Amino acid sequence: MVINVQETIDDILKSRPEPHSGEELVQFLMQVFNAAEIPERFEDLSLKDAALKILDPGFSQFLPINFGQRLKIVRDIPSEKYDLQFVALHIAQFNVNIRIEVKSAIFVASFVGDDETGEVNLRFLNKLRVWLGISQEDIDNRSDRFMSYVYAYSELNKQKL
Repeated sequence: MVINVQETIDDILKSRPEPHSGEELVQFLMQVFNAAEIPERFEDLSLKDAALKILDPGFSQFLPINFGQRLKIVRDIPSEKYDLQFVALHIAQFNVNIRIEVKSAIFVASFVGDDETGEVNLRFLNKLRVWLGISQEDIDNRSDRFMSYVYAYSELNKQKL
């Protein structure tokens, strides 16, 4: 089944949830899902890159399109320059690790399991993206957060069919 992107966007605009911050996301996961903070073992450059796209879109548009070259530049940008704050959480009930950049409310997740577990986790992650919400500015600028929201919303609607 093909999802019409414009119809999905129109549906979203009818009942758009207000955006939540990265701090609210961390608290939500800790309170509702008993997420436990875990130590960061490495700097997630793709998460840092995604956060920079949100926090400084003007700067990030001048970075190379080639992912490898882009990440080499991102690696050398001090997190302090943009006040980036990373939190890593583990949610035992889903066996999921989520790394969040708090200021931008961008997150990535990793999990191990079979196909059925993977489907459950993907639904959970899509619901989190929808829960995060979007601002009018996200909509007007078709930001990465907006595009992520549209994708998650359409995936959740496909699963209802």
